[in-house]
Amino acid sequence: MFFTGVDKFSKHMYTKESTDKNAITFIQYIRERNSCLGKPRKLVADNEFNMVNVKEFLRQESIEIHFTSPKSHTGNSDISRAHSSLLEHIRTLTLTARDMSISEKVLKATEFYNTTIHSTINCKPLDVQLGQVDKSKIAQLMQEKKEKWLSYCNKNREQQQNITHDKVYIKNYVNERYKE
Repeated sequence: MFFTGVDKFSKHMYTKESTDKNAITFIQYIRERNSCLGKPRKLVADNEFNMVNVKEFLRQESIEIHFTSPKSHTGNSDISRAHSSLLEHIRTLTLTARDMSISEKVLKATEFYNTTIHSTINCKPLDVQLGQVDKSKIAQLMQEKKEKWLSYCNKNREQQQNITHDKVYIKNYVNERYKE
């Protein structure tokens, strides 16, 4: 089993092998990740990590936490896409390097992911993480892509009608049917 994390801005992936999913292990993973990559402002995680110990640790570290909705596909989309790429690289390594252990394959696939040009930022996540890329250009590129996507989504939407209300109805709780 592996813990994986993806930086939302640089798309840099961090993987760590683990034997369990308990709160102490997850907190240790966050500490190791923070020591390597720095402390994030916000952490987005699945509900399986919605534990008192984890929330308390993140509060002490001043890291905002957001747990994704169970049946929402958009809440953790960055990590889902990263997992798809990771699995694709692992499948390729399984065919080409049969003698490699799964741990080695995951680390090699993570390395490949971080050193490949990412379509969203048009550069390698590792280069962004190491400061070899102008971050303002990436922020501008991401904003342009976001605006382009929003205009695409909004092109078939109807304008919201402006409704004027001549009468306003107020619920009367003094009514005899109302029970306190």
